[in-house]
Amino acid sequence: MRNTSIIRQAIFDVSCSVRSDFEMQTSSSMSALDNLCGPMSESLTAALMVAGFDACTVRGTYFDCDPSYVPDFTEWDEEAVEGHDSANGYSHCWVSCEGLFIDICAAQFHPHERDKYRVVVVNQDSLDYQVDQ
Repeated sequence: MRNTSIIRQAIFDVSCSVRSDFEMQTSSSMSALDNLCGPMSESLTAALMVAGFDACTVRGTYFDCDPSYVPDFTEWDEEAVEGHDSANGYSHCWVSCEGLFIDICAAQFHPHERDKYRVVVVNQDSLDYQVDQ
């Protein structure tokens, strides 16, 4: 029988390590990692697979943004900016592993609580995440 709390902790530990590696490679500002959900999730997927977990990067929509979050529109095209509606969430990447979603980039959506959202591990039935079909 698998001990899910031990598995969850091991996944969390690997995730924290990958997040820390990215933080060390950038400036001391946590916002330096904003908009890097794709590469960071791919790195986390690789690290989890090396650790023996079945993991994959997924793309979808994140719905739990802080009301104060304002996206950086500089890389958005005009149509995307005009069609922007935060009630519909934001396009985002995270990792699926062992029945969990792991998000090492959620802090960008919570500018006043970045430490709290540095590494997020939730069950895959979380309403905050919707995988693209």
